[in-house]
Parts: sequence; structure tokens; C-alpha cells
Amino acid sequence: MEHILAGTYPKEEDMVKEMEAFSNVLKKYGVAVFRPVVLEDCNQIFSRDIAFVIENKLIISNILPEREKEVDAILHVLDKIEDENILHPPEKVHVEGGDVMPWNDYIFVGTYSGMTMQLILLQGPTLMQ
Repeated sequence: MEHILAGTYPKEEDMVKEMEAFSNVLKKYGVAVFRPVVLEDCNQIFSRDIAFVIENKLIISNILPEREKEVDAILHVLDKIEDENILHPPEKVHVEGGDVMPWNDYIFVGTYSGMTMQLILLQGPTLMQ
């Protein structure tokens, strides 16, 4: 939030270069890299937010309604996963992939306060641009 308000939010072209370099490293070591389809007029820079993986389960995040169309960008990946391995949290559970970090036998989950969500909802799309 601080960087958005200060105008120091990273430029998309810089972030794309970083992601491409990371993808190349993964491919160098034989990792299959699946990328989201680019959607017109949609900020997809944080594609990990819409879903995350723990072991062999892909969890579709309950994200802000304004971001739901981002899931369309990974439908080609979802088609490769058996239905029993795709999970949806209960409606009241709001978690994004960027909030979840698996590490060895632990899973760290970030939290936010209701005030944070209220701020986001009040500011609406202007914060997301």
C-alpha cells in the first residue's frame, strides 16, 4: 500500500524481466513452468495470489471480487489437474497465495485486519492501478 501511495510501485516491464529470468533458471533445471494467459486490461503481475499449491493440492484463493477474472488466465493449467486435487476454501476464508508460504513441515499464513480490507474496499480500483 505504501509504495502505491508513494508512486514507487515497481514498473511492470521491470517485474516481467525478473519473472522471465526466474522462469529461465527453473527451466535450466528441468522444471516445467506454466504461465498464465495474458488477459486484456488486467493487472496479473501477482498471479500467485489467485491460487497456491501445497504438496499435490492446488487451492483456489478467495480473492477480491475485482480480481476473480484472473482465474480465467490459468484455466489451461487447471485442466491438467485432477478435480480432487483442486480445493476451494470456505467462503468466509479469505486467503491469497501471496499470504501462504510452505517451508519444510510448516505452512506460514499471513493475516490482515478488517481495517486493511475496509481500506481496500473503500479505495476500490484506484488502489489496484
